[in-house]
Amino acid sequence: MGQNKCVIEFETFFVTDCQGMQYFKDDADGSEYIYSELEPDYCHIIFPCFDQPDLKATHKSCIVAPEDWEVISNSAKLSVTAAASFNENTQDVKAALKRFEIPADSPILSSFDGGKVKVHEFERTKKISTYLYAFVAGPFDSLDPSPERAAELPNVPMKLFCRKSLSKYCEKMKDDWFRVTKASIRYYEQMFD
Repeated sequence: MGQNKCVIEFETFFVTDCQGMQYFKDDADGSEYIYSELEPDYCHIIFPCFDQPDLKATHKSCIVAPEDWEVISNSAKLSVTAAASFNENTQDVKAALKRFEIPADSPILSSFDGGKVKVHEFERTKKISTYLYAFVAGPFDSLDPSPERAAELPNVPMKLFCRKSLSKYCEKMKDDWFRVTKASIRYYEQMFD
């Protein structure tokens, strides 16, 4: 009874086989990207959990990434610190890490080799199955819908994130992607209304 707290230190690995935390290096420009692929039951590869769909929980994320990376997750971003290296005396980075109880001597932080990073903090999600938790991180380009597409569902903000080497192709196709995505959202809103 009462409040209990369990602290788990956990280290995992990157894979390239669509199971867990994916790592991808773009041969076109050498950029590196990381993203989650958790369906149907690979969440336990990223963090300790009961990996079964009927057990739902909220998730609150803090992701430390190189300063030039975009970081996207299931929920809205609460804050992003200014870029800093860990040997600099930056209060906002230290405060963000403290909120998530990340020690200053964490091996995660030392893996950045003194490079500048940002700490991305996200809102707590609604209750979801573990396999629905998602994040992507990397030096993505982001594309916005045309004004015509944005007006179709003004209350549904959208962006298209793509690898830098694919931007010229995505730019040509983005209106079709936004049109189909918004049509799908309207369809499901009517179906489940």
